[in-house]
Amino acid sequence: MKRSTPTLTLPRVFLSASIVAALAACSPTDRQGARTETSQAAGSAAAGAEKAAERTGQAIDDAGITAKVKSSLLADDQVKGLSINVDTSSGSVTLTGSAQTAAEKQRAEQLATSVAGVRSVRNDITVARGPVTPANGSGTTMKK
Repeated sequence: MKRSTPTLTLPRVFLSASIVAALAACSPTDRQGARTETSQAAGSAAAGAEKAAERTGQAIDDAGITAKVKSSLLADDQVKGLSINVDTSSGSVTLTGSAQTAAEKQRAEQLATSVAGVRSVRNDITVARGPVTPANGSGTTMKK
């Protein structure tokens, strides 16, 4: 029976020698440096993912606040909620649209301010009839 022996070609020998040389060149200090760099890269990636999660969480919170404010406007007998738009950014609510009276405008602002998570309310609702003065709720209200 004839035995065949594996033949080592020049590319295989060169590749093997390169791998051995690379491994031999890595000192414990080099390996520790590589570990440190890998750890730092992983930490940066984790921090980036955390920031993205915070932004996503804020968007979800804002959407929830908008929904709660809009629901309270629609449920209230004194406010025509379909005529009022609600926009929320970082807990700051902006009301736009129209109201029939200054009292309706003020009531909408009160309802928005009472929703949990609302930091401030900017009331840009226009009144279809009657003058609007600061006493009847125009402007911005900061929650205490």
